[in-house]
Amino acid sequence: MDNDKKLLRELYYHRETCVNSLLIKTNCDHDQAENIFIEAVFTFRKKKQIGSLPTKKLNTRAYLIGICYKLWQKQYEREKKFKDSSTDIAQYFYEYLPNHINSESARSYKENLLVAIQESLISMGQKCRKIIRLYYYEEKSMTEIAEIMEFNTPVVATSTKYRCFKEFKDKAFKMIKKVENSDF
Repeated sequence: MDNDKKLLRELYYHRETCVNSLLIKTNCDHDQAENIFIEAVFTFRKKKQIGSLPTKKLNTRAYLIGICYKLWQKQYEREKKFKDSSTDIAQYFYEYLPNHINSESARSYKENLLVAIQESLISMGQKCRKIIRLYYYEEKSMTEIAEIMEFNTPVVATSTKYRCFKEFKDKAFKMIKKVENSDF
């Protein structure tokens, strides 16, 4: 246990360097950098416990910064995919709304689309509905969502939000296809 405390103290000693390095070289904010650093510490600790650290003389600070960058890159890629998928639904509405129908039919079509989206949300689990509501309607940050939902880190909240949104999008597209195939 003393070795674990000693390791955590040693790793925490590099906190400022790692956080500042992330702030300078990435587009993350201070809270994200701090969260990434904490996750990097846990990753380093786990690697040490299972014996998967390099056996040669290890520059702890450089290795920790490397873990931070890899974690940031993973988070960035997840967020990029999520942003791309979140614009998919909006694009879908604008690109695929029938231009050939009259305004009364278009209004009915849009109402049916909104019903389909609402039914998609209702059909999801309570946890996913809550995450979507917190993020999109209440505009909470991932840090706030992690606290509210009692996730370990904002990274967990982000990946859960991504999974939930993908599920919502898939359900919504299926219901929208039904609306498109119905008579106007």
